[in-house]
Amino acid sequence: ILIASKDLAGNNLGGATTLQFSSVAAAPILTSSTPISNAINVPITSKISLHFSKPMNKTSLETAFSSIPAIACAWVWTDSDQTATCTPTANLTFGTKYDLSVSSSAKSAAGVALVNPFVTNFTTVQDTVKPALVSFTPLDTATNVLYNSAIVLNFSKAMNQTSVQNAFQSQPSIACNWTWTTPSSASCQPSARLDQFSAYKITIASDAIDLVGNSLQAAYGLSFTTGNAPPKIISVTPQNNSMNVAINTPIVITFNEQMDRVATDVVFKVFVGTTQKIGSIQWNPECIATLTFSLNCTQLTFTPSTPYSFLSVVTWKVGADATDSSFVAVEAEIVGGFQTPFVFGGF
Repeated sequence: ILIASKDLAGNNLGGATTLQFSSVAAAPILTSSTPISNAINVPITSKISLHFSKPMNKTSLETAFSSIPAIACAWVWTDSDQTATCTPTANLTFGTKYDLSVSSSAKSAAGVALVNPFVTNFTTVQDTVKPALVSFTPLDTATNVLYNSAIVLNFSKAMNQTSVQNAFQSQPSIACNWTWTTPSSASCQPSARLDQFSAYKITIASDAIDLVGNSLQAAYGLSFTTGNAPPKIISVTPQNNSMNVAINTPIVITFNEQMDRVATDVVFKVFVGTTQKIGSIQWNPECIATLTFSLNCTQLTFTPSTPYSFLSVVTWKVGADATDSSFVAVEAEIVGGFQTPFVFGGF
């Protein structure tokens, strides 16, 4: 700028004066944001938009943005880089206040920082969505379900675990050992094996709730039928670990189903200490058996050929190759036993 002028008396300025200066770019201002500050009932699918008075340096803005709780953003820029939109990579959380800020490290495209940091907040809508049971195993109407199968329930939302377990009902009754692999997936492992060839009906009552108290959309029901299962012992005399058992007492073992008599006889053994005890094996009167089939053989009775010794531990074993009449083997070797008296007659 060239300045040539006079004073009040009309005297010319003693020589022209030249002044030089440069302008400074104005600082950017955040002119609006969405959701608006202190907004409530904001949908959990909402985006966050920030509009500035000037084009912005993208990296500086995205780095300067923060939120509590944290929001992971996919950024989109429009309006010649004056509007930045954060699309959350996952839905926001229901019923949650979000505090947002843009620090003064955010700069315009010309490199001028915000004069003041920007702070705002909003609160998302409360969760009123009812949960649903989206899948389960065994499948509804499934057949030949294994006797040791777990019942797995997968819900659409994280659930109140106690409410789900209380809402679980079964007919015949199933006692469950519960595990939760995720907040929305529950597994009932039966504490006892399921009955073979049996129809089970499972119901999940509608009073099962999610973490904020929304009940199930409806009660759910499913059914399945078990298949064949390994045979098992349902009673034994003398009872296991009995004391002072008479030295001539037979061992009576009752199975839950018809056994293959030949296969079971071969692997049934009795020991006194480590010495095998000799004796005879009889089955219930209804038992009919040949080398190729067995029918109605459910109860085995072992009678020792001579009395057991006093003060002895008697052990019996049903080997793992014992099978039912359908040639399904027991799960594993079955062992039991008892102890004889100190001396005959207590002397």
